Order: sequence, then C-alpha cells, then structure tokens
Amino acid sequence: MICKIKERVNTLKGAAIIVVFTGVVCMAVWQITENMSSAIIIFGIAYIMLFIACRDYKPFLYSFV
Repeated sequence: MICKIKERVNTLKGAAIIVVFTGVVCMAVWQITENMSSAIIIFGIAYIMLFIACRDYKPFLYSFV
C-alpha cells in the first residue's frame, strides 16, 4: 500500500491513510487471535516502513514526545 501512494506518503493525509488502514488490520488481528503482541508488532513494522518511505522525519520525532 505504501508503494501505491508513494507520492502522497509525505503528506499528512497519506500518512493518516496508512496509519488508519494498519490500525484496522491490527484491531482485527487482536480480536481474532486474542494476541495483542502480534498486533503491536504488525503496527510497529508498518510504522517503521512509513518512517523509511517518508522524506520528512520531523513528524515522527514529534510523535514520540
């Protein structure tokens, strides 16, 4: 999905699409398997992939504050 919208990943809307989609998938994994650690790992991998794909790193630094 990140490759499909690679030009829009640098915008807030594009990043929000990735985060919302990943959040829905993680919630489904958590509810189906009753395993929260798997959902957290999936979300972490998606977050790292989004960080690598995005050209501006400042919003990611602000998310940890």
